[in-house]
Amino acid sequence: MKTESRFGKKIREFRIDRGWSQEQLAEIAGIATRTVQRAEKDQTRDGETLQAIAAAFDVTVKDLRTNYWVAESHPPKALLIAAAEDFRTAIQRAYHFHAYHSLVGPRPESEARIGELVDMVFSDLWAMDPDERELITSYIDSIREPLAELREMGMTFFSVQERRDVFIKGEGPGERRPMEDVTYGHYFLVPVDGCFREGSDHVRRPLHRFSARCEEAVKTLLRITQKELDMSVALNPLYVITAVGGDASSVQWCDECFPADEDGCRISWADLEKFTGLTTEQMTNIVEQARAQTADTNDTPEVTLH
Repeated sequence: MKTESRFGKKIREFRIDRGWSQEQLAEIAGIATRTVQRAEKDQTRDGETLQAIAAAFDVTVKDLRTNYWVAESHPPKALLIAAAEDFRTAIQRAYHFHAYHSLVGPRPESEARIGELVDMVFSDLWAMDPDERELITSYIDSIREPLAELREMGMTFFSVQERRDVFIKGEGPGERRPMEDVTYGHYFLVPVDGCFREGSDHVRRPLHRFSARCEEAVKTLLRITQKELDMSVALNPLYVITAVGGDASSVQWCDECFPADEDGCRISWADLEKFTGLTTEQMTNIVEQARAQTADTNDTPEVTLH
């Protein structure tokens, strides 16, 4: 929380108390009417202007000043939860408030079990305090199995932590009281290899991974959450390519989340091995066999990951 001095409110109050118009104040102060208008809107802090206005009122510049509390926010941090121990870092960064958001599609056959596992993870999170290390350690031990089971089901958590100043209602009417460094933890249940973009499937927006390294991905996810915007989530980028007819060039890739290699490809063989469960050699053989089978028809399928 920081304080900021402004002058417009007092200038207007002094002028109205004297029954002056903005034109009259400008004439007495020896400045332009437009300058008075700007001063009352806090659009200028010019020392000579403030001195001239103060002299017109027969007060000091200090008498024109009103101090305000100004809330500050800090860049959000994020963390992909790869193991239970990562929750310790997330809690240390954000422990005042937390919220859970599910970004996985409906799974009727396992919906109830997913709900149970999520409840196990979050039932005691509200009681965590960074200073109570033993309590956090006990909590982390209790969530190892639920997190492991969720991961086996292809899901994990992506956490975004915010730290900002807020105002709360004071004791008197209209009174506000500042609170500094209030922390918020957002926990998103996401596909392990998932990706997302703002808007619906047909909207061309940058495709992001759930990556803590990409500031734009974190900011976009936070903006979507705070403003309740539409978003599209895919199990992995191959699903996105399939949705656009296999033409990866029509996808707007985030350069940080999906850096292009020397050939311009956005998805590496290592990614493909993870997504498909096949080795590079197996995938290469499948492509070669498909090409051989269609060689006589001149209808060779093209695999493009650009």
